[in-house]
Amino acid sequence: MRKNYLLLLSLIGFFGSLWGQPSSDLYQSADFSTLSFFKPNAGNWQIAGNATADLNKNEALNTEPGQGILVNLPNDKQKSNLFTVMEHGDIDLDVEFMMAKHSNSGIYLMGRYEIQLLDSWGNKNPRYGDVGGIYARRDENGRDYQGNAPRSNASKAPGLWQNMHIEFQAPRFDALGHKIQNAKVIKVILNGTVVQENVELTGPTGGPAFAEEGPKGPIMIQGDHGPVAFRHLRYKLYEPSDLKAEKLTYSLYTGQFNQLPDLTKEKPISSGSMESLTQEVVTENEKFIYVVKGELDLPASGAYAFDLSVRGNGVLKVGGKTVLDYGWGDRKGTVELEAGKQPFEIIYHKPDGWYPNGLGLFISGPGIRTKALHTLSSLPLSNPENPIYISVENETRITRCFMDYRSEGKNRRIVHAISVGFPEGTSFTYDPDRANLVQVWKGDYLNATPMWNDRGNGSSRPNGTLVPLQDRAGMNVLTNPDAAWPEEIAELSQYHFKGYTVDENNNPTFHYLFGQTTFTDKVSAEDGGKSLLREIKASGSDTQLPTFLLLGSGEKIKDLGNQLYSVDDHFYIRLNSKTPKAEIRTSGVEQQLILPIQVKGKEVAISYSIIW
Repeated sequence: MRKNYLLLLSLIGFFGSLWGQPSSDLYQSADFSTLSFFKPNAGNWQIAGNATADLNKNEALNTEPGQGILVNLPNDKQKSNLFTVMEHGDIDLDVEFMMAKHSNSGIYLMGRYEIQLLDSWGNKNPRYGDVGGIYARRDENGRDYQGNAPRSNASKAPGLWQNMHIEFQAPRFDALGHKIQNAKVIKVILNGTVVQENVELTGPTGGPAFAEEGPKGPIMIQGDHGPVAFRHLRYKLYEPSDLKAEKLTYSLYTGQFNQLPDLTKEKPISSGSMESLTQEVVTENEKFIYVVKGELDLPASGAYAFDLSVRGNGVLKVGGKTVLDYGWGDRKGTVELEAGKQPFEIIYHKPDGWYPNGLGLFISGPGIRTKALHTLSSLPLSNPENPIYISVENETRITRCFMDYRSEGKNRRIVHAISVGFPEGTSFTYDPDRANLVQVWKGDYLNATPMWNDRGNGSSRPNGTLVPLQDRAGMNVLTNPDAAWPEEIAELSQYHFKGYTVDENNNPTFHYLFGQTTFTDKVSAEDGGKSLLREIKASGSDTQLPTFLLLGSGEKIKDLGNQLYSVDDHFYIRLNSKTPKAEIRTSGVEQQLILPIQVKGKEVAISYSIIW
């Protein structure tokens, strides 16, 4: 029990100090109903109601009339770059974009530093010119240098919407305009995968709008290379901040406190002032209450987010308001505060001594990027661990373990999950309780740290760029084709999972029954790992229950012709030419792509590809 508690504390400290910091949701969004967010352009940039790209045709991007989508359709005469009216320094930028096949573009931060946009689908060894790369600088002879390739290829297929999150720190200049600190790409996250982190930029990359560096500049989107579409552009602006905790005092109380006492009636064993916010003046390892008071000089009025991280229980008050009431561990809270000097108070209560002391406070708010107000050593990482990864080499890898499915607020533990990784770098998770293909991903295979570290919890995590498919019954008996699709396989289906067999390359084939109908279900990598091929065969008697296969579900399923479908523009489903045509039906607030399975005394074969 104590080991698991220490492991949990370790993870809280690790993620709290690195990624679990608070962030305000106060993003500003570009209005794509008009082009007013941008400076005038040559005409290649326009507003559309929708955009689609042909998966098989180079640089083909089609549009529909309307609003909400920013599209670049360059030609020989009109191919200008697009500049925002807004200028920025430090910024968090979040864009949703779609690439046409073999198309090329880029986002220039401050008009100077390019994060590459490219159709890099399927590239095994991405370079700085691939999507998510930091493009190279260029010397006077036109030669490239200092480009930074993405850690991995996290791109999706052309015609699918992709997400890129960028955290950028502008260069710093002294009062005379001399640069004293280089610009930095703090982080780039492409489709949920970190591809850049803490990359220093010594100067503008190739093709900048401004050769000289400065404290601010517009966002420039490259428009002269190929078609590209944007569905969202959101941003948060920051100013350089020297905000810190000031006028710090502390009081330390000891005793077996089962709850917070009235501290005005208690006598501290020590008290005094501090230069920095830290718990390291505490002389005890258990049974104490540590109170810190101080002041924050806030630069602007607005909503401020705080993250209080304590090894034990804590309370946070700021500006006379209780931001976080008494509670355990790492917690977040937001409060409206006025500009100027605001008092704060932290109460840290640690009743037990078998885990280490730790205290941290993070803040973010108007113009302030998340920063730690405590010393680094005040929130130590307890029980540091080495990650445990399961890799795939020359043959397919199969792993039985718990798998936590997470998508759009849904979180469920699949207790009999079977994950399969192929040497081509493509993987999937199968739920035998629901005859369902749950999720697919590209990159590495599994992070087994939660499963195998210390006592473990039995679960592993996909270790790549993940695409959730669906967490429900993948096949079902419907007595009425218009009936709502059940989450679980209906009891009348008489479903029985019969295990799996493997071939000479360790590729599994799953076996199951629906009544008297026998099914085999095989998933394999195809096209060098760009997609997965699922092949289902059914055989049995003429008396068969009305069975249907759920190929995909989402808000919007598009029939793109030739047996190709798009599910929410997040992934494609392409049916084999010999597979019967699927049906798109509406059920409640979602659309579903279903296929009837009719066995009439002979074997029925269904095959389709999942492309992302």
